[in-house]
Amino acid sequence: MRFHTCCLLFFFFLGCGDSGNTAATSADATPTPDTNSPDSSIADTGPIDSMEPDTAVVDTASPVDTVSTDDTATTTDAASSDTTPQDTGVPDTNPNADSDGDTILDKDDNCPNTENTDQMDFDGDNIGDVCDPDDDNDNVSDSSDAFPNDPNEWGDVDGDGTGDNADTDDDNDGLDDDEESTFGTDCAITNPLDADTDMDGVPDAADAYPNDPFPAFITMENTDGSIEVILSDGAGGFAAPFQVGKDLGHLCAAPDTNCKNACGPGTYCSVGVCKAEDTTQCDDPCATGQACRQRLYTKTSIADFDGDGKMDFIANTIPPEADGTHQVWFFKRLSAEGQFPQQLLGHVNRLLRGPVADVNGDFLFDIVRYTVNKPGYIADVTGVTFLGNGIQDSTNCVVGDTAADGCAFVRVANIFDVTDVVDNQWGFPWAREAQDLTGDGYNDLVFGTYASGGNSPTKVYLLPSNGDGTFATPSLLFTHNATGKQAPTNSMMFANFTDDKIGDVVLGLDDDGDAGAAWLYAGTGSGTFSGASSKVFDINKACNSGCGDQVGRTGSAKTYDFDFDGNMDVILGYNYQDVSKPPSKLVIFFGKGNGTFGPETQIGPTWSGNEANRFQAPQRLCPWYQ
Repeated sequence: MRFHTCCLLFFFFLGCGDSGNTAATSADATPTPDTNSPDSSIADTGPIDSMEPDTAVVDTASPVDTVSTDDTATTTDAASSDTTPQDTGVPDTNPNADSDGDTILDKDDNCPNTENTDQMDFDGDNIGDVCDPDDDNDNVSDSSDAFPNDPNEWGDVDGDGTGDNADTDDDNDGLDDDEESTFGTDCAITNPLDADTDMDGVPDAADAYPNDPFPAFITMENTDGSIEVILSDGAGGFAAPFQVGKDLGHLCAAPDTNCKNACGPGTYCSVGVCKAEDTTQCDDPCATGQACRQRLYTKTSIADFDGDGKMDFIANTIPPEADGTHQVWFFKRLSAEGQFPQQLLGHVNRLLRGPVADVNGDFLFDIVRYTVNKPGYIADVTGVTFLGNGIQDSTNCVVGDTAADGCAFVRVANIFDVTDVVDNQWGFPWAREAQDLTGDGYNDLVFGTYASGGNSPTKVYLLPSNGDGTFATPSLLFTHNATGKQAPTNSMMFANFTDDKIGDVVLGLDDDGDAGAAWLYAGTGSGTFSGASSKVFDINKACNSGCGDQVGRTGSAKTYDFDFDGNMDVILGYNYQDVSKPPSKLVIFFGKGNGTFGPETQIGPTWSGNEANRFQAPQRLCPWYQ
């Protein structure tokens, strides 16, 4: 190594000799025959030494050497700083040489060619710090080492002065590195060295889907055989709706009964709208009481059902097939431009709908379906949990009995017994979000009951998760509208609305009492809530008390942070002219983080049918309750 350094320097000044023709030279300059074997016993103390005395011998027989063929020196050696007036071709053996002039002799200097009077040598490798390319011997060169004098550190991604190895939050995104490396409490695996893993402009700690670079979206049913998709811009704005979903054809089925007026001849009621019947679309004439109906998508659920970190959704179909089943389709998210390739998963006997959450702690989305038996008043409510099994491209069945069946979900039946609290009740509202109210790491369910169709109190119950898809005995959390000065509950939303890291609940939105109003109950910790409430918004400001069957009832309200300001918003659809009949509109109330909300803001157009009531917002794996 030192010999080639010597050649490099001589090449710069005089030219380098052939290393394969090295002539040995004695200390008294008497020439000897070329033996092709350099004498390693002669020490060169000249200035070409970069570290320590060099054992390489200068080749005086090289054709580019300035020494004549009779070995008589004819020129001054320009590569030497020796004070001898004429270079004889003999290495400098001056024991008092000081090549860098730092008053430290070369033989004692740990950087003989670089001035360093302090002789600092951090790693003790006999190479001074000023000429050592790796001061701390951590195999990272000083030029690339953020901590050149610390063998345990070399990087500082966030530039906070703490090395990445010791820094528990390398990217300063508010999530420690261990948390980002596992699903943990934020239920996502993200890059601990990048504060914005998906590079969508939203830091991982504030991003509901930190691995999805594309905008959040809303789905909405329509009467045209497709699905309306509305993209959020992440700043509170929404794009115009566009349609996804292939045409699923027609079938003979009974008309719906929720149209505002009776449909005329040649038309039929479909999701609140009278549609023209095209009998040519059905293979055979339909029976009396049926119409040739177009299949429609319904009851969508937005989550991450295939576990790739990006939003996708599931949709059912109506009306039911001839055998009473419903198709279930999976729409995979690919890009911001609205590419949602769809995959038929199979058929179910009842619509796959209900709260979407991870109720068994395996970090896969589950669906809990309630079935209300209400011949007049409620007789019973039963439930089934569909545990997520991870949808694959090859998945071709909706529900199986075990994970080994390879279906999208695994059925868990008879998941709770709520007979004692729902028997003979009129209403059964349930929260769209699941949340861990008991602190055991499993998401629990919340539902309510009210005894009549008028302005009656709503009892709010906790249904604790057992961690396996089943739930324990319900317990009463609190009673809303106990004095009759508020209104019954049709929508319940759990989130941190007051920005105090404690979950709160917003509920209400009925057509009786103070019609259209919603109230906040602030959380007090450990799944408990304040007994006092505050009215936070109202979709029917014209009637504040004594209302009956007035505009304001909706069970569609959901919560999501659509403008990514860290404050939870409320989005809902409602019939704005007649409480039970269309037209309808979709609106949002932007949260301010202090338990209050901005004014009602409409999203998209008004709808001639009930479409606005049939929308879905995304759910996240860990609910925004914590």
